[in-house]
Formats: sequence, C-alpha cells, structure tokens
Amino acid sequence: MDRKHDLDQKIKQALTSREQVPEELNRSLETQLFAKGSQRKISLWFLPAVANACFWGAAAVFVFLFFGGFLQTPLLLWCGYMILSGLLLSAAAYLYTDIKTCLSIPVGKRREKECLN
Repeated sequence: MDRKHDLDQKIKQALTSREQVPEELNRSLETQLFAKGSQRKISLWFLPAVANACFWGAAAVFVFLFFGGFLQTPLLLWCGYMILSGLLLSAAAYLYTDIKTCLSIPVGKRREKECLN
C-alpha cells in the first residue's frame, strides 16, 4: 500500500510542476511530429499472406499435375489448409499487432526505422 501511495504522490507532484518548456523546443518538437506524420507510406502488411498463398498454390498445382491416386487428395487438402491458415494468421496479425506500421515503406526523403528494436 505504501508503494501505491508513494507513486500517487510522485504523480501529483509531477503534474503540479510549474516548470515551463522553452518555446523553441515546443516548436521543434511540433515540426518533427508533423513531418513524421505527414510522410507517405506504402503498406505491405498483406505481403506475407500473398507469398504464402503463392507458394502453397504452386505446391497444389504440382501435386495436382504429378501425383495421382490416393495420395493426391490429402496433399491437396493440406495445401488448401496451409493457404487458409496463412490468410487467417495474416488477418490476426493485421488486427492485433502493429504489422501495418512495421511492414510499410516510407516514400520521400526521410526514412526512419521504427520497428527494428
């Protein structure tokens, strides 16, 4: 309980601080944020799904052309399953992670590496 009270006190103290930030620093930070936000990017979040679908689609065509008999059906089903699972994983990554920003190419003069941690 003491730690929570100490933390609350520190937060209140930090919020009631009367220090003013220099105006030049504010302006430079605003221009940096504006420049970073206005940069055009090409998003490539769909690329893993497309590569997966192309690979397993080519494998399915290979199986269809060169395999016959009882082995063809399970192999074609496996290829279809792998295509579907790749699409679902990419959709989940799109919804629940920051793949939209990490798999994007900035178009312009400045290029920053944001997601390489």
